[in-house]
Amino acid sequence: MLFKIFRFFKERGVFLIVAVITMAAIRTAFSLSGRQNELLLARQKLDQEQAEQERLQGIQKGINSPDFIEKEARDKLGKAKPGETIVVLPGEDVLRTFSPPEPQVEEGGLGNLPVWRQWVKTFLPELNKALFQG
Repeated sequence: MLFKIFRFFKERGVFLIVAVITMAAIRTAFSLSGRQNELLLARQKLDQEQAEQERLQGIQKGINSPDFIEKEARDKLGKAKPGETIVVLPGEDVLRTFSPPEPQVEEGGLGNLPVWRQWVKTFLPELNKALFQG
């Protein structure tokens, strides 16, 4: 009887051990599959960050160039080379307030004519009639 019990557990025990090992292998395979997705996402993020780093290094090289430094000194700090004169112009909106309004051009008015014809029409109307109207 003891031999039968031992043999029963021996047969079932091997089966249980094989079942446990199989379950552990399946679980490990699923875990590795999930880790591969994480690894792929991490590599993509690494590629993006490396591209961003290269872009920023290019900008940094441009910023450290003498031409950029001179341009910034002139534009932002108002610096000039010896003998140069700095001229600061107001903004476009300020210029528009001081400039005269644009004349309204009527059809058949002076706006379509060349400047010399406008002068003739304005200051020498008789000559204008004689030359251009008949």
